[in-house]
Amino acid sequence: MSERFKFSDARREFSSVYDRVSGEGASVVVERRGSPAVAIVPLDQLRADLAALYRFASEVMFEDDGSVSVWLPELALYGRGEDLDDAIDDLVDEVEDYIEDWYARLRHAPNHAARSGWVRRTELAEDRNELRGMLFEPPPAAMTDTGDSVNAA
Repeated sequence: MSERFKFSDARREFSSVYDRVSGEGASVVVERRGSPAVAIVPLDQLRADLAALYRFASEVMFEDDGSVSVWLPELALYGRGEDLDDAIDDLVDEVEDYIEDWYARLRHAPNHAARSGWVRRTELAEDRNELRGMLFEPPPAAMTDTGDSVNAA
């Protein structure tokens, strides 16, 4: 079980709370009266857990006119461009905008609330290159391509 702290105790003992989480890999719960409890967890473990649960399955479509479209079903977003690089850059822009909108107003909407795992995963990307790689990671070995779409690398 995780150790629980009142907010004032966690603030006063933050160094030891940090050492416990970073050194032991333990999770710590902080409770503040009148607010939801929060968890402090090791970042690498959170990233690994979210990656295992919230994988992306981007689909690339090469259009008849030579342009490229990229569909991200988990967030219901499209990227478009004259070539694959442009389409992926456009999709990354769309994801970044969506994250902002999700926190500002969409997270409580029923058709957007269920996307929280994917949003939280993408917001942990350190930069655009990491986000790009996250959106186009290779599928697990057990999965195979069965359609006309391809998973971009």
